[in-house]
Order: sequence, then structure tokens, then C-alpha cells
Amino acid sequence: MSGTKTAADLAADLQDIEVVMIRTSLSRASIYRRMAQGKFPKQRKLGARTVWAKSDIDRFCAEVIGDGSMGDCMGQDLAA
Repeated sequence: MSGTKTAADLAADLQDIEVVMIRTSLSRASIYRRMAQGKFPKQRKLGARTVWAKSDIDRFCAEVIGDGSMGDCMGQDLAA
């Protein structure tokens, strides 16, 4: 198979808020709060949709797991 991505591949690389919430175990409010604090990847506007790049969310999850703070931040709000 060639290195060319199909439309389905490109769509899978973009994740909406519902998918991001499931993947990170964070609430919608926690995601937007962390974005405002610079602690979460920024979303991207794609027409009427707001999406996150899968690679950005993958990197966020890897950083959280890698620094041992999974219990401290996944699914729990941090003090503002």
C-alpha cells in the first residue's frame, strides 16, 4: 500500500469533543479549562466542526502517562 491517505484515514485523524472526552477521561469543562491554561492541545475549526488532531491527543495522553500524573489529572479537575 502506498503512503497516500484516503479520506477515511484523514477523517480518523480528526477527533471531535466526544471522542476526546472518552480518550482522556476528562469532562468537556476540564478540557476547555486546561486549554485556557495551556495544558491541553488547542482545537481546530474545520468548517462548522471543532476537532482535535489525533496526534495531539495521543501526545497529551503519552505525556500524562509518562510523567506519572495519570491519577492526578486524568478524569479529575485540577484546582484553577
